[in-house]
Amino acid sequence: MRLIFIRHAEPDYGIDCLTERGIKEAECLNRFLKNIDLGEVYSSPLGRAFQTAQIATEGRNVDIKMRGWLEEIGKIVRRQEDPELKISYSKADEGPDGNYIPWDLKPFHLTKHPEYFDPYNWRTSPAACFSNLPELYDERTKRLDDLLAEKGYIREGLYYKTEQGCHDTLTFFTHLGISNLLISHLINTSPFTVWHGFSIPTSSVTIIHTEEREKGNVLFRIRQMGDISHLNLQNIEPSFNARFCEVFEDDTRH
Repeated sequence: MRLIFIRHAEPDYGIDCLTERGIKEAECLNRFLKNIDLGEVYSSPLGRAFQTAQIATEGRNVDIKMRGWLEEIGKIVRRQEDPELKISYSKADEGPDGNYIPWDLKPFHLTKHPEYFDPYNWRTSPAACFSNLPELYDERTKRLDDLLAEKGYIREGLYYKTEQGCHDTLTFFTHLGISNLLISHLINTSPFTVWHGFSIPTSSVTIIHTEEREKGNVLFRIRQMGDISHLNLQNIEPSFNARFCEVFEDDTRH
């Protein structure tokens, strides 16, 4: 079985749609995906993801199914309730209610709390304790597992059981935060490890396959992550979205 996660193209977050550059990214994605079997196609209901899905699948007989559990994670960390968290996020990233996105933590905070990178104890980290992230994680990953169960893959602890595997493909047009959270579940690691260990460019493609090396026992393995070959083929520079400065003196996002 194959799962394809596609991040939306470059967005205008203010009006939840694609920028002019984002539309070009999605058009490149359309050409890139023409010879790829997308199987069942699902999309976040948010405009930037659904617009990407529409453009990327244009010209194909595809039924795009919108699912609320693919919607991006919002600004849910209650920074003001913890003195340490108050200095662990950049003021510029603050939401209108004073909350923050879980993965926008500054690196120094993460290094002081190794529990962020533990597959189990991330739930005890400050960002998790001062948000509903654990509950959100459980709800969203259950929705994914329910879908996989329809294909015969039943979650049991840290792996999946199947009586008869399949070669079906599920394609998800979604967002950086939620896709990385779902991927962390599939490979049994902390979401913070994936959020801070990988930069997923806009319009990028991530492909994950099942491995059934023992009859009935299934794990997932990432074959490619954050692939932007479709942009490289058209000589389009990837968006800086989701990246931070390479050196502090750069006039780029800190």
